[in-house]
Amino acid sequence: MPGTQSTPDPAFAAAFATFAKVAPRAFWLGGSACAGKSTIAALLAQRFDLNLYRWDEHFEAHRRRARGEPGRWPAFEKVMDQPAAALFTAPAEVRAAELTGFYRDEFAMVLEDVALLPPHRPVLVEGAGVDPVGLRTLGVARHRALWLLAPEPLRRQRYRDHRANEVAETLRECPDPTAAFAVWMARDEARRERTLSTTAAAGYRAWEVAEADTAESLTLRLARHYRLS
Repeated sequence: MPGTQSTPDPAFAAAFATFAKVAPRAFWLGGSACAGKSTIAALLAQRFDLNLYRWDEHFEAHRRRARGEPGRWPAFEKVMDQPAAALFTAPAEVRAAELTGFYRDEFAMVLEDVALLPPHRPVLVEGAGVDPVGLRTLGVARHRALWLLAPEPLRRQRYRDHRANEVAETLRECPDPTAAFAVWMARDEARRERTLSTTAAAGYRAWEVAEADTAESLTLRLARHYRLS
């Protein structure tokens, strides 16, 4: 149960001792792409003097770590060097499952990173890989974690309006960029649906973001959820 420490499953056994150093000062913000996580995390960090850990910014360091210890994080290793042409080929459900395993392996590295941050400031960990199953296993309290999810129509709109250059560059080497983008969106939708079900099963909360929601309004709601205000 969240809020209590229970025996972790084998996937997190090595991280459990590390987490004991992290738990009292960590907040977790997960969810889908285009839900506003990065903007809201920055606002929260600024207003409440949180040490902001952006998961995505550590990918290269994690990849170097995995190369230095081959076999320790097999699901992460399977995905970390795949080109876009491989990542965005059907079936999308298989790609979503691979990505889930990738993030679960990387979660242990994130715990190790966060444990090394200065101990005098609380930490906000932001990233798509924040996993309800992992946090439940490690006994994270309900009010210390939340997921923001953008439904597929909103994701498509925001990719088109704000991230078109990123999409074009990512899919540049795909034989059929249109088909690859469709797999990308279907994979992310499968991940969104999994997050909805796993957060509920673990006793956490996930919020569906609407087009009318502003960064300011979501920041205020999250501050109350985290009991920062």
